[in-house]
Amino acid sequence: MQSDSERQELIDSNRLISGLYQQHLIGMVIVLAVGTFFWGLLSFFLPDGWWHLVINIGAFLFTIAACAPIKNMLVILGVPGWLAFLGTMIIWVVVVLVGRSIEMAILDSVL
Repeated sequence: MQSDSERQELIDSNRLISGLYQQHLIGMVIVLAVGTFFWGLLSFFLPDGWWHLVINIGAFLFTIAACAPIKNMLVILGVPGWLAFLGTMIIWVVVVLVGRSIEMAILDSVL
């Protein structure tokens, strides 16, 4: 049998670990957002040509690779696998599709 103090230590350590995972999750979403921001800048400022294909494929692969740790962190935090995948895809759509569209519209109107 565990004493009350041992049980409280276990609860505190679980909270600490959960907090660290949540911080890592937030960090990965920020990495995804920053990568998407630079993707938009490169796509906007580079001249037309084969560069766009290279940039778009590379950035798309980067964003997909950045989503894998997000899904893993959600699973570690106790979210069911299918829901973690769905949540990750929603994060990707919001950050990449919506965020990049807004960024391109702002760049178009400003420059």
